[in-house]
Amino acid sequence: MIGFLVRCALVAGVCTAASPLAAQEPAPARDSVYELAEVDVAPALLNAAELEAAQEASYPPRLKDAGMNGSVLVAMTVGTDGRPRDLQLVSSGDTAFDAPTMAIASLLRFSPARVSGRNVRVRLELTIDWRLERPRDTPGPDSTGAYELSEVTEVPRPLNRDAIRAEMVRSYPRELRRSGVIGSVQVRMRLADNGRVSAAFVTHSTDARFNEASLALARVLRFTPATIGRKRVAVWVELPFQWEEPGAPRSDRPTRPAPRGP
Repeated sequence: MIGFLVRCALVAGVCTAASPLAAQEPAPARDSVYELAEVDVAPALLNAAELEAAQEASYPPRLKDAGMNGSVLVAMTVGTDGRPRDLQLVSSGDTAFDAPTMAIASLLRFSPARVSGRNVRVRLELTIDWRLERPRDTPGPDSTGAYELSEVTEVPRPLNRDAIRAEMVRSYPRELRRSGVIGSVQVRMRLADNGRVSAAFVTHSTDARFNEASLALARVLRFTPATIGRKRVAVWVELPFQWEEPGAPRSDRPTRPAPRGP
């Protein structure tokens, strides 16, 4: 069996908990594309069972025979009808997973994101994991003693998101703020059984100059403990950190925004 897993933004009820941490306040209602951190109601995945079946059927035979797993990061815009558009492959662990991942991503269906009671378009980045299911008689945790998010009964939830957003504003790298540079950094974290980050590393970054600040922020995050049954366990989670100047334009934003007036 193949375990379908969409991480970062949409995992088993962690839609809002795992949305990007951004260094700006939500913008007022408009007709353009929103960031996930701006919406009142995050989109929820509606067809996980269909996607799991599609993934099982399209697992690359060569990699399946070799017992190889992989992850592919995909960016998209979810429309007001809950359908993905403008699909883009951001990063991949093995190119053999790229084509089947994009095919599966096109099948994604969501409940619409909402702002002030109306459906809006929203930008998402999702990591689609390709993992062969472990035999039932083998232990679940990896060599670090941590489980994957899909394996736990109760997923961890951030406790101090507001404090982290405020800290992002304060710790925005000065030279990048001065130059108007923005960026996105994906961080994979090991949470101990008390909900504290015990390890963190960057899995994807649009600008490496944000990496150090993102890792420092990740270690300040606090979560509710993950559990299996009633037992607290260590778990791996992955979150994107969005580094943007407050008040930056929200639609068709360039990598380096044009200078703005006072």
